[in-house]
Amino acid sequence: MSDNKIEKVLDFDDNGIELLIPALRMILSKDNLKTLRFIEGLDMGEASQALDKLKLSHLYFDDNNIDNLLELAKGKINSFQETNKAYPDIIVIKNMGMIVVGNNAKHCDRLVDAIDNYKNYEGKIVVENKNSGRAENKTIIVTGAAQGFGEGIARNLLNEGANIIVADLNEQVGQKTVDLFNASSINNKAIFVKTDVSNISSIKNLMRQTIINFGGIDTFISNAGVLRAGGLDDMTPEDFDFVTKINYNAYFYCTKVVSAVMKQQTKFATAEYYADVIQINSKSGLRGSRANFAYAGGKFGGIGLTQSFALELAPYRIKVNSICPGNYYEGPLWSDPDNGLFIQYLNAGKVPEAKTIDDVKAFYLAQVPMNKGCTPEDVTKGALYLMEQCGETGQALPITGGQVMLN
Repeated sequence: MSDNKIEKVLDFDDNGIELLIPALRMILSKDNLKTLRFIEGLDMGEASQALDKLKLSHLYFDDNNIDNLLELAKGKINSFQETNKAYPDIIVIKNMGMIVVGNNAKHCDRLVDAIDNYKNYEGKIVVENKNSGRAENKTIIVTGAAQGFGEGIARNLLNEGANIIVADLNEQVGQKTVDLFNASSINNKAIFVKTDVSNISSIKNLMRQTIINFGGIDTFISNAGVLRAGGLDDMTPEDFDFVTKINYNAYFYCTKVVSAVMKQQTKFATAEYYADVIQINSKSGLRGSRANFAYAGGKFGGIGLTQSFALELAPYRIKVNSICPGNYYEGPLWSDPDNGLFIQYLNAGKVPEAKTIDDVKAFYLAQVPMNKGCTPEDVTKGALYLMEQCGETGQALPITGGQVMLN
């Protein structure tokens, strides 16, 4: 029962562990959100010895039919809680594996370590005090979070107590980001999952890894995006299709997969629980953008998807909203010296009479009443607002320093 097994890509069907564990997490989270960890492939004899020596409370189920198991689990878990004034530490499911029930991610780590090393384990399994952030013990996926705007949003949510999944194609940078996150986390945790948001199979693996490591998904932030600037004479069909596939199609792909998990969660959760899908859109989704129609068109379409998804998912207590940030000038999207927007816009002639990158930047700052760019901290505050309230869905929240004002 090692960390390698925990992180293994499991080939479950769509009606398996991906729907079982999030439902169990909600049954176990009547008071506070729990974090669950799944361990596959148990030697039942060894597992029993470990649980006995460590004096870990547990429930055992031998029915592998998901519907039957969940119906049975509701009764057994509620009865256990009423009798013991606590939830079980472990749930064992025959022929599936072991589910570790923690008050937070670090608690799960300690339980797994104790079980793995039970023969030599001495002492008591310590549970640290809870985090005190606005996203305490929520599990949040942020796509495109290895660097730039997504990294900033993920980092700020980590500091608010959330477990973070950095979903990105850039494995080297993404793992480095996660290592930095975990060096500063308290009782929460971050993991990296290599993800292509334009590929359904890759997105399903993202859900599996999130559920195996944390037990569910409370918020999905669709941040991954690309940009190719150019007017009608310059834009190639290939570039247009690439931008559209990532900025528009992928938002649909991700929401299609994650909403199935979230529906299962809200079905078994208390009435006060809501799940969230948040698309990081753009001010270019609120008004057209000269020589940038591929990007703006996909973002306009994204708000249409947000409104439509919100109507469809509202009955399941899943809120769907967009955030429309202004320009983040310090991030690589704008400042990359080779392919950033400053150099792209300069070369495309998007800013009349601009001779240098500084000219392009000054042109854009002059359009913002607050005379500042948008930062990941600004967007995180918007995301926390959308997560905390339960009366808004289908909205496009501008965070533009007044550059774009809603009518």
